[in-house]
Amino acid sequence: MNEENIPQSFKMSYTLHRPWSDILFETTLPPMILEKMIEISDKVLADSERIDWGNNLAGQIKEEPLIPPELLKEYNLTDFFGNMVLEYVHQCNLQKTPPKQNQNMEDVKKHIQVTINSMWIVEQQPGEYNPIHTHTGCDVSAVMYLKAPNFLPSEKTERNDDGTIYFIGSSSAKGKLKTNSLKVKPTPGAFFIFPAHLQHTVYPYKTNDNFAR
Repeated sequence: MNEENIPQSFKMSYTLHRPWSDILFETTLPPMILEKMIEISDKVLADSERIDWGNNLAGQIKEEPLIPPELLKEYNLTDFFGNMVLEYVHQCNLQKTPPKQNQNMEDVKKHIQVTINSMWIVEQQPGEYNPIHTHTGCDVSAVMYLKAPNFLPSEKTERNDDGTIYFIGSSSAKGKLKTNSLKVKPTPGAFFIFPAHLQHTVYPYKTNDNFAR
């Protein structure tokens, strides 16, 4: 047998460099944190003197009250969310840095300062929606889901868009080796962190339940 015709196999390692990709961070809130945030949101929504934050937002939504910063401190949540954003920024720095320089990023992490500019509630009722938008006045944004009704099926069930949050990246929609969008059906406790410049939208929904998302 001619050995030159025998297929050869090789064990090789490789590195994927993705410095041009926006990172969408997804996790699930610990039950204790979720319970605290639900308690905070219920308290804010029941407050007749709550601050309407909707004039600063894009949403076609009636109730978008501000969560006072002192409430986060009262429930000992300021550091929790600050540390989550810190870890997100650190992972972004690692992605845009060659692996051999990752140790330098550990030193950079020690000097990153996180400030929570604002946090608000989006009490989305059936038929309300958020048009495509970005967030201004900040570098990093986050979305957490506290409550979600049972959505009725979309008219075209193969798309299943109703009630989803839709993230839209800057790459071409025609790319065959990547996608420029990601849609997610929200569930209580889902938590996302993403660049403030990342476009996103929230579709309306229909439900037979008697509470909002």
